[in-house]
Amino acid sequence: MFLRFRLKRAFCIGVGFSAGIFVLSAPASTSELSWNWLNIGPDQTGGLIPTGLSYDGSVVVGNWPIQDGGDSDSLPFVWTAEGGSRVLGEPEEVWPASSQATGVSPDGTVVYARGLDPDSSNWVTWRWTEAGGPELFSEISSLPNGLEESLLPRSSVQDVSGDGKVAVGRTLVPVGDDDWEYEAWTWSEAAGRVILSPAPDEDTSVSAWRTDYFGRNTLGTIDRSGSSKEYAFFRADHDPITFETLLADAGLNLEAIGGTALYPAVISGDGRTIAGSGYNLDAPGGPMQDVFVVTLLAAVPGDTDADGRVDQTDLNAVLANWGRTENAFGATGDVTGDRVVDQADLNAVLSHWGAQAAPNLEGLVVPEPAAGVLLVSSGIVCLLWRRDLCREVSPEI
Repeated sequence: MFLRFRLKRAFCIGVGFSAGIFVLSAPASTSELSWNWLNIGPDQTGGLIPTGLSYDGSVVVGNWPIQDGGDSDSLPFVWTAEGGSRVLGEPEEVWPASSQATGVSPDGTVVYARGLDPDSSNWVTWRWTEAGGPELFSEISSLPNGLEESLLPRSSVQDVSGDGKVAVGRTLVPVGDDDWEYEAWTWSEAAGRVILSPAPDEDTSVSAWRTDYFGRNTLGTIDRSGSSKEYAFFRADHDPITFETLLADAGLNLEAIGGTALYPAVISGDGRTIAGSGYNLDAPGGPMQDVFVVTLLAAVPGDTDADGRVDQTDLNAVLANWGRTENAFGATGDVTGDRVVDQADLNAVLSHWGAQAAPNLEGLVVPEPAAGVLLVSSGIVCLLWRRDLCREVSPEI
């Protein structure tokens, strides 16, 4: 034991005060296009729409339409790659009437929904967990600081990024002599309101409705007079592209997926996965409305902030959240997806230091090439040198 501790001490001191340059293996990620029909509604003809994705896109929630005699209703559903899809209970047993899933927590463990309170007939917010089932939930996230004061008249906030720093929405603005159309925007305290192109005119209306955890990638629509509505993918520093173009540029054969009328509804927190609805022409039971999940770019192992590379920021995230088990996900240091920030996450960051996303998908967040070199600062390693953390991080050394 004494020898092991001395070895650990020598390692910590050596890293902290050496020249600090280590060349590590830094495998670059590659494009990993994946399209899946969930096949979750063979007896449904409409209303099957996803409303939330977990941070890594592995959990999908939405609303499952049901028929009760001549009445239509809905129930929240959840889908995972391991367990498939399931409806969360029956309305009269656990959910208020007309319940609708509105989102899912970043770690995929909590489903949020709203429904009609049978006593007051008012909308109430619920949340569901595997352990506790549904329960009344009153906490509602507030808007980012300064946003309410900066909103123009006739504006609406459609979504707020998971980190609470960016909002997306639309504003009804005058165009021409006597016409009004929507313009889409993103807002942050640092940049203020940034208008997304194209600018509205007498024939064009633009909306933004969903953004990722960091507010970098946004879904919306471009509605032009005389043509069908286009579902668009926005970034502030890129021209918008249609959803079909995004898929085609990624190498997806649109005919091969056997679908039509595709509607991209939600985007994952890391901005790499999109879920939506459409008509699955090749479903086992015949054509039907279905939910799709498409992953456009593989995650870079060890990348906590989804910027496409593994660097000091990712190491800091793991150290700052060491031991975290509540709502642990990629942005809070859980890069392995086991819902705890520990040795495995630290190993993932260090072993993939300098890895970067493959720059082959126009419009997605892709950083400039990063060197596969690890520059270790003595300050970070001194943090690891603290006896309690060193022993927890590598007790086997």
